[in-house]
Amino acid sequence: MEENNNDSFVMEYSARNRKEIEQIRKKYAKKADTEDKLEELRKLDHETEAPAQIAGMTVGIIGTLIFGFGMAAVMAMNMTIIGVVSGIIGLFVVFAAYPFYKKILESNKEKNGARILELSEELLK
Repeated sequence: MEENNNDSFVMEYSARNRKEIEQIRKKYAKKADTEDKLEELRKLDHETEAPAQIAGMTVGIIGTLIFGFGMAAVMAMNMTIIGVVSGIIGLFVVFAAYPFYKKILESNKEKNGARILELSEELLK
């Protein structure tokens, strides 16, 4: 602000300067309590879902590989019995992937669910 001779103020505004000032201020200001709680909520949600997804995908991929080996054994190596048996085993493993995922997810929901609900209630107020 500059002061003119007639006792009035003239304010110069620059959006770029204000934005830069706010960015610098954010680096030094403490995070709000709600931001900390939101980060904790996101972390708990990730800790609940990620292990189940990883385990389910891993079991599904292993089952697919076993099934693929069975197909290859039948078609390319003329090992019909081994191929059919390993293909059936692979299918069972693939079919077991989703229940495996659900079981781990439910276990993690029981472990983290109360805290997730508590944090979400606090943030929604």
